[in-house]
Amino acid sequence: MNNEEKLLSILETIQGDIKSIDARLSGVEHNQSEMYEEIRGLSQTVAKIEVEHGNKLSALYDAHIDTVRNATTIKELDAKIEDHDNRIWALEQKVKAK
Repeated sequence: MNNEEKLLSILETIQGDIKSIDARLSGVEHNQSEMYEEIRGLSQTVAKIEVEHGNKLSALYDAHIDTVRNATTIKELDAKIEDHDNRIWALEQKVKAK
């Protein structure tokens, strides 16, 4: 085998290697494209979850505020009832004393 044949053999090997690298690179590019699509879909899903979660937290906070207001109102009403009970008891004592 002369030098020219050796060079041709090496060039053929290199061409085969390049074709193999090109094929693998195409596969990597395809996988990368699929990953980008998947990431885009996940980003949209996360955005939807964030909006839904925000709405639910807002509703929960509103319910909490209403509960606190109702509890305050109940405490105020309990205080009035207790005051009225005391007044009624005082009036009953005055009536009994006469």
